[in-house]
Amino acid sequence: MAKGYYVPRANFFYTFVTSAILFFIAGKQALDPQLIVPGFSKKYQSGRLGSEVENGCLVELNRLLEEEKIFLQPDLKLSTLARQLGVAPQQLSMLINEKFGKSYTDLINQRRVEAFISFRKDPHYAHYSKLALAYEVGFNSKSAFNAAFKKATGMAPSDFLK
Repeated sequence: MAKGYYVPRANFFYTFVTSAILFFIAGKQALDPQLIVPGFSKKYQSGRLGSEVENGCLVELNRLLEEEKIFLQPDLKLSTLARQLGVAPQQLSMLINEKFGKSYTDLINQRRVEAFISFRKDPHYAHYSKLALAYEVGFNSKSAFNAAFKKATGMAPSDFLK
């Protein structure tokens, strides 16, 4: 039986070349993190609106939320709201993330939960069931309502109402 031959010089050469290549690659990645995660440090750089446009958009967004209560619309989408504000959906999402510290969905659901709590105290809605009231404030399903309520208040709706 013939066995392979061990050649120390060849083994040293291959080990040295492989180590040099790995060291070179690791050094390049350490010096330029963009190679690992491209665009990470430039997040939102290209989609900026400008402070004047951002302020106008925020004022209008707050007006739509506070006065028109657009969050009560069950089919409200980010793209629809962005079109209404005259900005791209990505720009509106960025603005909400930066100014409110939450996602578009979390912002809308939080407003809906607040409306649910407010409506629940209103005698006009006293005869509504919990689910009917959830639909009234814009939720499309019981599970979405329960999840959003728990996220906003830290407790299940049934526990909160007790």
